[in-house]
Amino acid sequence: MKLIRNEFTKIGIKKQIISFIILTIILTLNYFINNKNLTVDNLLTIIPFIGVILTILFSGIMSNEIENGTFRFYLTKPVNRYKIYLSKLLTIIIFVVKMLMYTILFYFLINKNINNVDNFLITSVSLILISTITIFLSTIIKNQSITSSIPILFLTFGLTITELLLRKNIKIIEYTFIPYLDLTIFKTGMIDLLNEEYNIALSLNKGIIIIIIYSIIFTYLGAKIFKNKNI
Repeated sequence: MKLIRNEFTKIGIKKQIISFIILTIILTLNYFINNKNLTVDNLLTIIPFIGVILTILFSGIMSNEIENGTFRFYLTKPVNRYKIYLSKLLTIIIFVVKMLMYTILFYFLINKNINNVDNFLITSVSLILISTITIFLSTIIKNQSITSSIPILFLTFGLTITELLLRKNIKIIEYTFIPYLDLTIFKTGMIDLLNEEYNIALSLNKGIIIIIIYSIIFTYLGAKIFKNKNI
């Protein structure tokens, strides 16, 4: 817990407040764009924005400390590198949970009910994968801009990339994380069209399983690389 508290201290109150201000603006715009009729389906469109916010905020969570040499402070104490890595990942996930709870609170204040919010929470599982990818990239890439750009690219063009590869008959794409970084697309009819046209089986349930598997893989690889990294 002490390591996690330290991570939030490093982020700074200012950056956290700015992140929630941005989220509030997005929620407010969503509310008015939908004619003051904020439903859970409307709320789902917020999830990719949360993914972008956390990617930008945490894109340097590893690389900045490695570059600045502040990790050497940990080396003077008997702290396991795996614990350091996991504490940073948990910091990101805790921040994600805070943003999700804030979004639900906003929804409750507007609608005075929390019906079907479970759909919102299930769909937001993809944010765990985005968290693991962000910290993994921050471990292996020094450039913070590149680290933040890659997840945002997949978030924005994941469905497009999936369709382009399917056109080339690369059906293995359905077993990668790319189609599942934004689970909100499974609430549209686009997925059904892709499944029918290319004879594949993209689904929300499969997506959740794949997200869990890839999250474990990225966490393991990231922690292993960090353990062996020369700091």
